[in-house]
Amino acid sequence: MLGARSGSIPDLVVHPVQDAARAMGILAEEDVDVIISDYLLGGTDGITLLARAADVAADVPRVLLSGHLDEDVASRAVNRAHVAAIFVKPAIGEDFVAEIERLVALHRARS
Repeated sequence: MLGARSGSIPDLVVHPVQDAARAMGILAEEDVDVIISDYLLGGTDGITLLARAADVAADVPRVLLSGHLDEDVASRAVNRAHVAAIFVKPAIGEDFVAEIERLVALHRARS
């Protein structure tokens, strides 16, 4: 899922996608403020997608979601994809929204 310019963030557009190829296509076509990916993703895993996204748009914050987070997944997310945050499902609520708002504001301030 990629967020480009719904809810409490003005001008936010959400692009829900099911596979890495489509996500990379959106990233190539549009300016985005944050990239959010599930670990389990069609065509690859979320860490690989986020690492590829970092190569194309290094300044865009990346967030990983996982229902099965372990130390290896967290380590690879930080070291390979340079994620700004990791959230464990299903416990995604106010903290998640606040972090996404913070990351979007930070990215927009730098752009």
